[in-house]
Amino acid sequence: MPDSATLKRNAREMRNNPDMVRRSNPMFAKMSDAELKMYADQMEQAASNPKMLEQMMSMSNMSEKDKKGLQIIQEGISGTKPRDELWMKQVCE
Repeated sequence: MPDSATLKRNAREMRNNPDMVRRSNPMFAKMSDAELKMYADQMEQAASNPKMLEQMMSMSNMSEKDKKGLQIIQEGISGTKPRDELWMKQVCE
């Protein structure tokens, strides 16, 4: 597992150069700047919380389908996506 300093440095790079991050890592290729910033925020939080870091590492091993499902849920909870009938349908798929 990466150490706290590495996570913070990576988070800073994600914010400062999102295009480079997308080009260098296929996992981030389709993420928007806002999604990369959110991911960077989570990395910084994990850097100071060992339990959160452990959860984040296990999430990185999830399938793309599971990651997308979790992202849809997070968008609805955070308010970046309306929790309407379409959102409910996507969550239940």
